Parts: sequence; C-alpha cells; structure tokens
Amino acid sequence: IRVVTCASPGYLASHGTPRTPHELSAHNCLTVPSGGFENRWRFDGPDGAITVQVQGNYRSDSGDLLRAAALAGQGIVYLPTFIVGEELARGELVPILREWQTPSIEARVVYPTRRFVSAKVRAFTEFLQREFAGEPEWDRWMSGPAN
Repeated sequence: IRVVTCASPGYLASHGTPRTPHELSAHNCLTVPSGGFENRWRFDGPDGAITVQVQGNYRSDSGDLLRAAALAGQGIVYLPTFIVGEELARGELVPILREWQTPSIEARVVYPTRRFVSAKVRAFTEFLQREFAGEPEWDRWMSGPAN
C-alpha cells in the first residue's frame, strides 16, 4: 500500500509548498495518534532514509477525517493512496515531496487456520489480492507530471 504526502491547493497557496521533508516542521501536519505514523514521517531521498518530526493541530485515527481536514485546507497529510487517490486524480489534493519516496505499508490477512478456511474468508482474501495487485485504480494519478 503506497503512502503519499499531500495537501489542498488552497493550503499550499496560503502556506507555501515544502520542498524538503525538513520544511514540514513549519507546516500544520494532520497526524494519526498511533499506527507508526504518529508525529514521525519517513522519507527515502537522494541522501538515504530520513525521519522528520511533524506537528499539527489535528489528530485522528480516521483516514477519512484526515482527508476531509486536508480537503478543507487545514494542513498536510501523510496517508495511504487508497484514501486520497481520487482527490489526487481530481486535483483536489496535490502530492508534495514527490522526489522523496515514502515507505509502503504491508497489508496482511490474519485468520486462525489454513486447514479450514471458510468460503467468506477465502472470497475476501481473493478480493483483496485482486484489488491490491498490480497498479491499483486509485494510483492512476501517479502517472501524471511530478510537482
């Protein structure tokens, strides 16, 4: 699962566009309180991996709420592309720091046993494999020009 750093065009027009991950410290970063992305965002760039400390006035465990806040011009988010891909494709959110790669998230399906997998679990697992295989629909915006 890909992760992207992005903000609304309005936020970037008002506050400027960070050119390096270190410049995020001067911005309102909308963060999650848990799950590995708390106040530390990781990037892989020309000089290797770096982790930057970010802060902001809004935190939520809901990617949908963080996306809504970013769309409202409240700050910069660091979210999986399946949450913000449509908005990126429409230009409602703009990817930033595209020269730096963000680490992908590994998705796993956990169930109690391989011996007797129910039809529902099997169908759900196969659905996830189809949806996340190859280039997902929500990542089509990435084939456009870099910002």
